[in-house]
Amino acid sequence: MPRPRSLPASFYNENFKTLAKKQTHHRVKIRLMAMHHIQQGHTYAHAAKTYLVNINAVNQWIARYKKDGIKGLNEKPHTGRIGLFAKHSLTKIFNSIIEISENKKGGRIRLIEIDQLLKDKFDIHYRDLNGVHNLMNRLNISWISSRSKHPRQDLEAQSLYKKLQTNGDRCFACGHKLKQG
Repeated sequence: MPRPRSLPASFYNENFKTLAKKQTHHRVKIRLMAMHHIQQGHTYAHAAKTYLVNINAVNQWIARYKKDGIKGLNEKPHTGRIGLFAKHSLTKIFNSIIEISENKKGGRIRLIEIDQLLKDKFDIHYRDLNGVHNLMNRLNISWISSRSKHPRQDLEAQSLYKKLQTNGDRCFACGHKLKQG
C-alpha cells in the first residue's frame, strides 16, 4: 500500500478538470489532468501510468504546485539556442524567396543566393548551406522538381508542341494529319 501523501488543502479546492479543458498547451493540460486524477484519490504511480509519464515527473509537478500553486504547473522557458527567426516571421522570409524566384529571368535559385538574401535583408547568418537547406525544408519549398525558364522561350511554340505530342497522328513540324496505314 502506498504511503499517504500530504497535499495542501488548496489542492482539493482546485477544479483541475475545468482548467485542463480551457488550457491550450498540451503539456500543461496533461499536468492538470494528472492533478485531477490524484485529486480523485488515485496514487501518483497510477496517474503517471494513465498519462504516460514518469512518476518522477508527477512528483515534480506536485512539488511545483506546493511551491507556486497553479502557476507552478505552467510551462517554464526552455533552455537552448535562441532561434534565428525571433525578429522575423517565416512568412516574410517565404515571401521574399518566392519574390526572388518570380523576378529571376531564367535559371534556378541557388542556396547561395538565398543565403545572401537572408544575410542582406534579414541579418540571419548561417555557418554553412545546410542551415539554409533545412530552412527551405521547414518552409516546404522544394526546388528539385522545378525547371528553369529560358528568358527567350516561346510559350506558344511549347503549347503547340505539347498538343502535337498528345495527338500521335499529326506531324511534329507543322501539325497536319498523317495518313494511317
